[in-house]
Amino acid sequence: MKNRLLKGIRTYNRYRSPLAKAELHDFSSDDFEVVFRGNFDVYCCMDEYFVDLVYELKEVGIDADLVDFSLIEEGKYLAEYKILD
Repeated sequence: MKNRLLKGIRTYNRYRSPLAKAELHDFSSDDFEVVFRGNFDVYCCMDEYFVDLVYELKEVGIDADLVDFSLIEEGKYLAEYKILD
């Protein structure tokens, strides 16, 4: 599971970097956290950058939902996801 998760994040970064870059922060069998860095937060609908990761993960066979996100510091967010059964 973790390898597929990392593969989905790599694909996400390939298409969205340097505007947004994701990095796995924490992982368990039920959920995971990703740190997002970049200047995407100056745009309308910035939460779509967090939701976009869900679609990349579906491509590698992981069904997940965005639970919440919070600002850590300027240009850096922590997003929480739940892995669905």
